[in-house]
Amino acid sequence: DLIRTAVTTGNGTGFVTRGKFTEAMDLSLDVLSLVEVEVQFNLLLSNVDIWLTGQSQVPSARRMAPEIGATGTAGAPLNARASLQLRLGAGQHQLRVLHE
Repeated sequence: DLIRTAVTTGNGTGFVTRGKFTEAMDLSLDVLSLVEVEVQFNLLLSNVDIWLTGQSQVPSARRMAPEIGATGTAGAPLNARASLQLRLGAGQHQLRVLHE
């Protein structure tokens, strides 16, 4: 669980409001990198979004939405996934994951 790891190691922070939560994960890259973030969730109970914030943010007209797909079986607690692939240049970046 990348977000849980980021929060436990001090590389991310969490925000909880009205039953929703947002996790922020700071990335420090030395070179141009392909970054992939995947979040698993229950399709019937959750709504998930992943986006890039800060100075490295892509203009909204060119922003890519996360790819949503099925995983496991329909009855499984985690039966869907959202994944976002980004090519980011060297520097500081912040990814946020919203779960509601």
